[in-house]
Amino acid sequence: MEEADSAMFRFDVINRLLPKHFSPTAQYLEIGVDDPRRCFYRIACANKTAVDPVNKFPPPQQVDYQMTSDEFFSRLRQGKTPFPVDQRWDVIFIDGLHLAEQVYRDIQNAVRHCQPHGFVVLHDCNPATHLNAHSDLAYFHKYQGEWNGSTWKAFYRFRTESSLRSYTVDTDYGVGVIEMEGR
Repeated sequence: MEEADSAMFRFDVINRLLPKHFSPTAQYLEIGVDDPRRCFYRIACANKTAVDPVNKFPPPQQVDYQMTSDEFFSRLRQGKTPFPVDQRWDVIFIDGLHLAEQVYRDIQNAVRHCQPHGFVVLHDCNPATHLNAHSDLAYFHKYQGEWNGSTWKAFYRFRTESSLRSYTVDTDYGVGVIEMEGR
């Protein structure tokens, strides 16, 4: 679950960004919902979209797009979703497959589809130990602990290649924030 001594969690960071910067009609996209009780249900936004290859929502609810993030963004670009191909969300939260290559693609897609004054937010950017911070998914299943994967590597790479303002809030295994700044 979450770190017991954290004062803030990922949903707190997101909820502080939404009303401060956006109207009540703000749009929120979550990539990698997993258990919606951990974050998705806690987001104070009326217009939310969920993307995850597994549906863990309790009936009768369901994930909006039960597919990988790569498939979702590909379908979006091809006009195969109800959204326009140039859809932009106000806040996009990435907490999907915690492998650097995948997270980097998710960041790139999110930046393309984020409002000019929006935010891309990532979870797992500051792993607590080396046991949490590796790319070996098989080891994670054996270890059975909290797994942050190599998300931090993707965030670091993006920060070194981009001029967009980005930082990590040191809470809840590290919450990375990328500000679009009028992009």
